[in-house]
Amino acid sequence: MRWASLPGCADDGPDPNLTRRLAEFWIPRGGISGPVTVRSDALAEFIRSKTDGLASFVIVRETGETDPSGLAHAFASKEHPTGRPPTLRLK
Repeated sequence: MRWASLPGCADDGPDPNLTRRLAEFWIPRGGISGPVTVRSDALAEFIRSKTDGLASFVIVRETGETDPSGLAHAFASKEHPTGRPPTLRLK
């Protein structure tokens, strides 16, 4: 799905009137290897409400860029030579 066709999103980010925050997570400075677990009642309710089997999620970075060397927030794709791609696993 392309950003331009994602419901509730515009060039300047998600529209707070058309989207809602379902959960938060933090990644410590210096990176992380391994899973990130996200739990929230709002997320569980959202998933349960999707009776057609389809759901769209947007992960939004909220940290500002303050480091002169720059900070990178990224996910590897399946084509990355060493990084593992993100996997969404629901329990």
